Amino acid sequence: MQKRLRPAIKPYAKLFLAPAGVLFVVALASWLFGGDNGLVIAAVAGIGAGGCVLKFFDYAYTHYVCEYTIDDSEITMITGFWAKDERHVPIDKIEDYKVDRSLVSKLLRLADIGVQTGRGERGFEVTLHSIPDEETRELDAFLDRMTRRKPADS
Repeated sequence: MQKRLRPAIKPYAKLFLAPAGVLFVVALASWLFGGDNGLVIAAVAGIGAGGCVLKFFDYAYTHYVCEYTIDDSEITMITGFWAKDERHVPIDKIEDYKVDRSLVSKLLRLADIGVQTGRGERGFEVTLHSIPDEETRELDAFLDRMTRRKPADS
């Protein structure tokens, strides 16, 4: 198996940019036609639209600075914009993994996959964020196959 992945961005575009557009139209209409309360409504809607756009940029940034490579020997996570940081996890060192789907992730058909090794550190060694469901099923099957292949300790 040889796969290159990036965190998904399109579902987040639908989730954040559509409401931002609606809020922008509400803000503009309120400002132009709202009368006495129009400026307040326009300000609140404008702040909401700006918040949606900023949250989308947060996910977009993650999309462009993260890349995952999975093959039969290791999982590699490359992060960074100017300075690249690479984290390699050999497949034979993986002790456990977890597929995590929050409510929003389920609605967007995405999942995070956390991979844990025996290094004794807190949390996961590598977490692959915002992976589409189809890719998640493939990676789940692959990791299940690779982690079961290990001989039992006696």
